[in-house]
Amino acid sequence: MWGVSVWQLGWQNHYEFFTRVMPAMSDGIPLHDNRSLSTAFYAVSTGKFLSFGEILRGAYFFPAKYPILLFKLAAGVTFCGLLGFFWYNNKTASQIWVEILLVTLWSIIFSPVSFINNYLLAIPPVVFAWIHPLTKKASTYWLMLLSAATFMMFSVLPNYGLVVTESFPVHLLLFPIMPVGVVLCILYLMMLLKLQAKVPCEY
Repeated sequence: MWGVSVWQLGWQNHYEFFTRVMPAMSDGIPLHDNRSLSTAFYAVSTGKFLSFGEILRGAYFFPAKYPILLFKLAAGVTFCGLLGFFWYNNKTASQIWVEILLVTLWSIIFSPVSFINNYLLAIPPVVFAWIHPLTKKASTYWLMLLSAATFMMFSVLPNYGLVVTESFPVHLLLFPIMPVGVVLCILYLMMLLKLQAKVPCEY
């Protein structure tokens, strides 16, 4: 398929993509529809979210240095922490599917570009969590946490806020709803992984 693409579009288009588009995407874009945590770092540092129109008009050329560094540092630290959690709780491959689901959730919020459709990747982890045998025995606290995570990850409130007001504080308050939902789901799956590691033969 890549060969057909080069044949039809030529090398120049691919050169532009690999040298300009991909490096820019790796730094994220401060667009409200980009529900990556990178956007939150940008918004806090600049005091606004950008629209597609503003970006097309040239309002965003070079990303600010410090938000990128903070985001990449947070991504590196949390990923290493997640791998350390896997190793500490289960040094075998017996819970590999739970670990894959956790990494999938982590990638949604720590990918530099993560639009709303990327949150569809959260459906398998959510379904897995809800149908898991341990969920039937979970406490009210954990069930409330999982319910909140499910609602927040697929919430329309951030989009609704964009329609009803132009207030940046309101947008900033609503923006983390979906990423925080992912974090809550991660916490729930981490709880399941810890319990399963203790009694792997039963599940």
